[in-house]
Order: sequence, then structure tokens, then C-alpha cells
Amino acid sequence: MRCEGKKSGHTLSLPTEKIDFTEGFLGSMGGDDHVLVSELEGKVVGMVELHFLKSARQKHSAFLGIMVRTEYQGQGIGKNLMKKTF
Repeated sequence: MRCEGKKSGHTLSLPTEKIDFTEGFLGSMGGDDHVLVSELEGKVVGMVELHFLKSARQKHSAFLGIMVRTEYQGQGIGKNLMKKTF
């Protein structure tokens, strides 16, 4: 999902992550963490992640991240992902 070595003027695109970092991140997900992807013609074009904090003092808190590939932005994909999430 990350932009390979380039930035777009209207997004917060970040450089591509290493595959082992992404695999480690996915492997660390717990039962209260959720990832929903949007797929078009076999290609992931967007995703939303919801990660709940684990500590007893922060169990009421979560992180939310949403990404849509640049070439698919403006087509309602992000809006649909958010509707499905909540």
C-alpha cells in the first residue's frame, strides 16, 4: 500500500516498508485488532486498520489507520471502508 520511493503532493504517502516488517506487524496482531481490505480485480486498493491498546489503563483506546492507493482515491473506497468499520 505504501508508495515506492515517491511522494504525492496531496497525500501523506510514506516509503515502502520491508516485507519482514509488515509480516512482523501482522504477526503481532491480537484478537482485538482488525484489518479490512478493499479489493478490486485481485488487487488490494485500500485498507483500514483498528488496533486496540492492550494495557489495562488504555483498553478504552485504539489506533485507526486508513489507506487508499493514490490511483483509486476519490472513488468512495475510503468512505466505504469507514462505513464497514463502524
